[in-house]
Amino acid sequence: MPAKSLLIEPDLVAKKRVQKGKKKEKDVAEQIPAEGDFKFGDAPSKVLGAKMSTGGVIMVTIGWNPRSNGVIPKPSSFANTVIREVCPKLLVDFYESRINLKPKQATPAADLNQQEFTHQKVPNL
Repeated sequence: MPAKSLLIEPDLVAKKRVQKGKKKEKDVAEQIPAEGDFKFGDAPSKVLGAKMSTGGVIMVTIGWNPRSNGVIPKPSSFANTVIREVCPKLLVDFYESRINLKPKQATPAADLNQQEFTHQKVPNL
């Protein structure tokens, strides 16, 4: 009987080692949040939107590129000042896409270069 228990015991030890290896992988995956963040090396893809918060701060929502493991992080929000420092081009592209230029009055296409345009107010950057 003692010989039988010795044969079983190494198998149990091997299974425990495999389980510990899987657990470490899960622990690492759990440490990285589902939302994207600059701290974890996530690369922003585009600005999805911007809102004025109750404190008067513009909060910008960022969409992310896929991580190295293929997971696409969920969008996350940051203050406008943070985005200006980290990825100003994305912020400028977003604001430029929101500018609405409309002619004040209809004129022939030849006079298009001399037309006056109106625009919506864009928040100060």
